[in-house]
Amino acid sequence: MGQLVPASSDEIYFDKLNAIRDDYAECKIETKELRTRLQSECGIVKEADLDYEQLLAEDSRYEYKLEQARKEKTNEDK
Repeated sequence: MGQLVPASSDEIYFDKLNAIRDDYAECKIETKELRTRLQSECGIVKEADLDYEQLLAEDSRYEYKLEQARKEKTNEDK
């Protein structure tokens, strides 16, 4: 039986970043909390970096909403 390998700091960072993006995409948090969590949990403090991450999160939200609409449409067609 192999030993568990601890996650690298990069993996932990990207897991946190993806969790924040997912929360925003699924409308669990709003923009202010997104930016606050990016700062506090990921250490992103430069305004340009926050804007970039917000843009990526907004793209994820758009894709999430499209996917939800597709699922609803599929369910209506049944």
